[in-house]
Parts: sequence; C-alpha cells; structure tokens
Amino acid sequence: MNGLSRMVAGQQPHESPFREPRLLADNAPVAVACWMAVLAAVYFGIGCGLPGDREQTASELHARDPRTPAPNHRPGDCGRPDQCLAGYDHFLVAASTHAEPIDRNTLWAHLWAIIDERASIADAVPEGSTLDAELLRDSNLRWLLGEADRKRAVVTQCGETLWGPAKQITLCIKDPWVGSFTALLLLPGAVGPYPAIVAHPGHAESAAYHRDYRLGRDLLEAGYALAVLEPRAFAGDEFEHAITERLLLQGHTLVGLRLYELAVIHGYLASLALVDGDHIGLLGHSGGSDAASLAAFIDPRWEAVALDLMGWFMARIDQNRQLSSEVSPALWRWHRLMKTGKPAVPRLMQAYGFPRGAEPLIQFFDQHLKPASSPPQQAP
Repeated sequence: MNGLSRMVAGQQPHESPFREPRLLADNAPVAVACWMAVLAAVYFGIGCGLPGDREQTASELHARDPRTPAPNHRPGDCGRPDQCLAGYDHFLVAASTHAEPIDRNTLWAHLWAIIDERASIADAVPEGSTLDAELLRDSNLRWLLGEADRKRAVVTQCGETLWGPAKQITLCIKDPWVGSFTALLLLPGAVGPYPAIVAHPGHAESAAYHRDYRLGRDLLEAGYALAVLEPRAFAGDEFEHAITERLLLQGHTLVGLRLYELAVIHGYLASLALVDGDHIGLLGHSGGSDAASLAAFIDPRWEAVALDLMGWFMARIDQNRQLSSEVSPALWRWHRLMKTGKPAVPRLMQAYGFPRGAEPLIQFFDQHLKPASSPPQQAP
C-alpha cells in the first residue's frame, strides 16, 4: 500500500471534486441570472456561477479538465529541457513493477483535503519506526536509490570551455531509468582532488543561470568543484503539471526522480580522480530545496546538505493552480517533522535566496567537506 493509500485508508471517503456536468435546465434560474449579469461582470469584475463552482475551481486547479489526456512529450528530440518529458514517461514503463497506482479522483480528492485543511498531518513517527523509514516508504524511493548505487548511467563529457578561471564541462548523462539529462561541471583551479557540491536550481532556472546568480563563483573560489543539474519539466507550466500527475498516479514523485538524478551525478563525481568522492555535498535552491530536504533524511551518500526553503510538498498548487514537481500528498504529512527533526545528514537551512551571501554556506561546507589534508593532483 502506497503512502497516499495509507493516508486515506479507514477515512470517510471524500466527495470527488469531479462530477458529471449538470444539465442547464437543472439550473435554469441561476443560469438566466448569470446571463443578465454579464454586463455587470464586464464593468465591475462581478462573477457568478452555477452550482458546481467547486468543480470548476478544481478543474482550474488542474489547469485542465482532469478527464482529458495530459499533454504528451514531443517525439524524437524533446527540445527545451522544460518541455522534455520523454525520459520520465520512459520511467513509468521501465518502473512499472514498482508502481503503486491510485485513481485520479482519489489523488485530487486528497489534494483538496490538504488545501481545505481537512487532511491530518503526522505529529509523531509510529512506534517502532523512524522518520527516514517512513519517508523512504512513502516516497517509493528505496529501490531507486539502490539503483543509483549500481552506477549504470553512461556519462560523457560532451562539451568543454572556460568560465573565468574555471574549467566548465558539460556532462551528458544517459540513464536506464530516467533517460537523458545534462549537468554542468565546473572545476575550480590547478590542483585537486576537490571537495564537490552538487546543486539543484529553482523553478525556471537553467544550470547556467544558477551558476551565475546562485553563488557559483563564490563556491569555486572557495575551492569546490560544482556540478549543477539541468532540470527537466521544471518551468511551472503544463509540462511539469502533466508529468507530475502521471507520476503521482503510479505512486512515484517527480521530486523523487530529481533526487535520483542528483544521486547519479554524485556517483559520477565520486569516480573522478579530481574529485574527493568522500566529501560531496548537496545544495538546493527554491524548488530544488525539496529534493535536498528529502535527501538529508533518506540518502546518506551526501556529506552535507544546504537549502533555502524547507520543503512542504504542496507548494504552488493553490497559487498557480497547477501541480509542481514537489507535490506529494504522502510526503506532505511528514513535512512538519522534517522541519523540526534531526536528519541523518548535516543540514543547513538559510533564508530564501541566501540573502546572507556565500559566507555561511562556505563555512558550513568547509566544516563537513574539507578534510584536514588531501594529497594534491595536477588538473589535466
């Protein structure tokens, strides 16, 4: 039984937010009144609706009628990373034996229960269990993180240039589970091995933008190798909405797949002679912080984790009326304990956007990622 199923089991069934359309005749008086109010709506912004406005709101929250097919990925080359769903659709097929499917009405009824503050949040871990065990189960990630340890992804260095004094390498990654994705790797100077930081950008940020505007230069100057994931389906649009829903309906999460991608990058960095594979940290900004906050509890391969937004796994639904990749009703119920609990990996939480600059980050990472001594090695 998946995390969402465990949450709703034994509860009174929520009324589905998706009903069959009502006949106009059933609401004729209200409908006539609405037509007479059109001019008032134009001039004064006054709205009125038929009974069933709640269903229309749910449809708007969906950004489309949930009974209509989700937008499909483009065939062949998927073009822009934010519209690239092919690898994640492949995952749904490749990971079918690990699926924990639920129906769409159950999913959306529970999302509405959370938004309407009718869903219960965990205030304690069940006796005999631990928070990391509950998160691993409800994220359905135990098996996938084990796959990251097998290091089956093929990583090639498909581009190289200079970024200031740093060497910048484009990593092209082909993974048997989530398909093809890329990352930028920047090496700071003449000698190594370097401790490394893997970064997850925020929504609508490219890897290059994150490098330029999220303290990339400071981290390089402090002696860290920096790898930045190029996120796919992460622009807060219908593409992100569509694949997030498809994954949730099969008992997976897009934030979980991003955590897996970060683990794949970690494995590659640990294989490089120029990187100190025992001292690799994780940095999450904005939407990328959800993956980082989850990693701090369930993925001990990281030596330190820093973030600027504590994940609550329901972000943006009631703001933009679309699902975002962080959304997971099953993980949402644990977010309060995640904020107050002690993760397995050292964690630094900063204000949004790291307004204090790089210094607190560098002090934190120095404490956990820089050993007392390390034999130098000449960069190629």
